[in-house]
Amino acid sequence: MDNLDVALKEVVRHLSDGEWHSIFSIHQRFRIYPNVILECVEYLRDKEVLELKDREVRLLNIEREDFVREMIRLFKKQQDNIPNDEQFSVGPRLGINELYLPRFEILDDRLKSGDL
Repeated sequence: MDNLDVALKEVVRHLSDGEWHSIFSIHQRFRIYPNVILECVEYLRDKEVLELKDREVRLLNIEREDFVREMIRLFKKQQDNIPNDEQFSVGPRLGINELYLPRFEILDDRLKSGDL
């Protein structure tokens, strides 16, 4: 469901202007698989906040409190899953004007000599 949550966030953002949009425009803009877009459309239709006409969709009732609360929950969940900088940090950070120098000593000797 995590990938669906991310897709749902993008679909809601795309449709948030309340205008009609083709389902293909969602795929074109975000490169979301069509089956995932259709899952999002079904989910939003079940919540009664999306209108579907032919191959076009638009959001309705986006001010509905329960829908807004659900979207906030999904967006917060997605933000909570974003790793913080400390998880990627392997040493002191460089200053803004410092150059990055790779640590060649950790490379395999065969790679440095070109034998690979």
